[in-house]
Amino acid sequence: MIGKTLFEWKNERGLDVEYYVTRDSDDLIDLCTRRGHMDLIFMALHPAGGSDGSASARSLKRADENLRIVFVTAERQIDIELLNLQPRGFLALPVDATAVRMYADACVEDSRRFFIFSYGHGRTAVETDQICYISKKDYPQYRVMDIYCNNGISYMSYMSVKDVEAELKRTGTEFIRIQNSCFVNPFYIIYINRVMLRLRQDCCRGEAELYFSRRFGGKAYRSYIEYAGRNIDRYGIALCTS
Repeated sequence: MIGKTLFEWKNERGLDVEYYVTRDSDDLIDLCTRRGHMDLIFMALHPAGGSDGSASARSLKRADENLRIVFVTAERQIDIELLNLQPRGFLALPVDATAVRMYADACVEDSRRFFIFSYGHGRTAVETDQICYISKKDYPQYRVMDIYCNNGISYMSYMSVKDVEAELKRTGTEFIRIQNSCFVNPFYIIYINRVMLRLRQDCCRGEAELYFSRRFGGKAYRSYIEYAGRNIDRYGIALCTS
């Protein structure tokens, strides 16, 4: 029933959403291992086959702490502390189509906080607010997009520039494009003029200074001025020079 409801839901919303139906919890774990980051999982607490639902969920959460899990169960009282999973919520059988749609809608809204990208042989996700900037790096045999985060961690992804642009657009964040293949989170800018910008001290392991291309320089500067005007009351804004 859940698969049918999700199929109808994504068509009604006009969303490009992928969903999978597995036979048991072991198949689910195998799928997540191969596929990488998943946004939302509906899981049986006591599946007919495979590992116990709570044990499987623990394993999945260890691999991806951003995963949202909804247990589908007839048990109305569940010891959440015992599960220690902080799942998104619980559903009680019989599963109502409205409840499935509600959780799916909430998941789509919540997923906008995350930048989802190809990583290794699967996918992963980081909170968009944690990303300082994304920039292409050329190697002799291949190109990658480097994703620099504020915790000192960086990721390499084989995403194209178009993929990065589309994912940032999906999240609705205000990254500023300063070169054809470089996108900067304006929150981390401490100084900017029409030629270059400087990032907050030690915000990531990437470059401290980034330079605009001739094509994007003027637009990038104006975009930051607009961003600063909207957010000046929320936190400190970088120095701008004309």
